[in-house]
Amino acid sequence: MMERLKSLRRVSEVLTIFLIVGSCSGKTVPAVFIFGDSLVDAGNNFYIKTLATPVSPNGIDFGTLGSSGRYTNDRTIPDIIGKFYFIFSTSGDRITFDMQISCFENTRQEIISRIGEHAAKSLLTRSLYFLAIGSNDVTFFKRNTKGKNLSSDAYTDIVISRFRSQLTRLYHLDARKIVVANVGAAGCMPFIRGMYPPGNECLASVNSDAKLYNSKLKALLAELTLSNTKSKYVLADAYAILEDIIKNYESYGFERMDYACCHIAGIHGGLFPCANGAKVCADRSKYVFWDAFHPSYAANMIAAKYLMDGGSKYISPVNIRQLLN
Repeated sequence: MMERLKSLRRVSEVLTIFLIVGSCSGKTVPAVFIFGDSLVDAGNNFYIKTLATPVSPNGIDFGTLGSSGRYTNDRTIPDIIGKFYFIFSTSGDRITFDMQISCFENTRQEIISRIGEHAAKSLLTRSLYFLAIGSNDVTFFKRNTKGKNLSSDAYTDIVISRFRSQLTRLYHLDARKIVVANVGAAGCMPFIRGMYPPGNECLASVNSDAKLYNSKLKALLAELTLSNTKSKYVLADAYAILEDIIKNYESYGFERMDYACCHIAGIHGGLFPCANGAKVCADRSKYVFWDAFHPSYAANMIAAKYLMDGGSKYISPVNIRQLLN
């Protein structure tokens, strides 16, 4: 089981730097650069062949033949926000966040070479940067042998310290409008519910680690707002959004908030990744979770709406539409 966890974690660190060109309700957005893990991946993972590559039935509702490469049944949150028009920057190996930034640095240089430094700087500073980093670290690291040598407090300090350097590096590469998603209520995922008895409730220890990391991330963004005055740092509260959906799932139109729509085994259908041969629920709109780890398109739609137009409970100090305006 531990080896399978390690395999899942490797896949979740695939490069996800996308350039999205489009508009936001009439407001032109030069580009959106997305950095992150499987929650925002749109197919780069196909360059890494592992047991957790999102083959069919992943993407079953996307309108393409076979898998779309997304770890959900249809579109991810960035797909929805970006209005579905993508140019991909891909890689064929395991990609850390530092390596993702290096890939962006290469993309930045290519943009400069094509349109000139002045125009490139204008494009980059007006673009949106969306970061979804940290879920795998917080959820799984403390539960393997290496992670047990550190307290949650010490480990999250290390992660935040590294993230500070990475965000500073992005700032020096002309990133100015930066949305950072915190870690969701990972203890409520079907995989976690099924792995740790009794399994019928969210695992409090995992959610506690997520809250600890999130509090430090919030402080970090406040710190960077003061030091990098030309940038705007926005916190997307994935924890608050997922928690709200799970607690009030019926009011959102869901019927299951604790079971994976794409399932193979386990009391919550989450002991194995969604893969060929898995059973798929008939009505995906009734499930909060698509698979053992990832939200369904229906849940992503709710989250995207909150990030675009929601209040400070879900995204602060401004929402994405306000940030771009």
